[in-house]
Amino acid sequence: MVATLVQVTTPAMWAAYHRIRKAELWDARGRTTPLYNPNHPDETKPNHTPLLFLLNEVGVGTTRLDDLGNGRFCVRLVAIDKAFQGQGLGRTMLMQTLQRARDQGGTDMVVNADESAVGYYRACGFEEHSWNPEELKTPMGEGLTQMRRAL
Repeated sequence: MVATLVQVTTPAMWAAYHRIRKAELWDARGRTTPLYNPNHPDETKPNHTPLLFLLNEVGVGTTRLDDLGNGRFCVRLVAIDKAFQGQGLGRTMLMQTLQRARDQGGTDMVVNADESAVGYYRACGFEEHSWNPEELKTPMGEGLTQMRRAL
């Protein structure tokens, strides 16, 4: 098994990235507001890096690593394809994401964790920490807990 986290660069990678995110973070959760937007401007900001997690060269997970400045990074929109959940791949993807942030000079990582994922993030070394309360005031911020861990 070869598991690799790569930056999304090709049309096929973008298709897999959006398929997984929409299926797992919108459709599976019954989220209708806001509508999923594959062309959201946050995806192409210079300090935002969309990432696809490959298992034997097949896209099975997604995340985006945002460089917030001053050594702080944010992991966003973490999803593993339902067919691959429960195999420890989410943890492997997160550990590779943390290493990528370290390699870029990161000193801490933050996340807006869905209520169903707070235990997972705690098990991965995150603790509850309010890092940008304004993000919780958006439609996407409902039911999220802000968390942080040192890199």
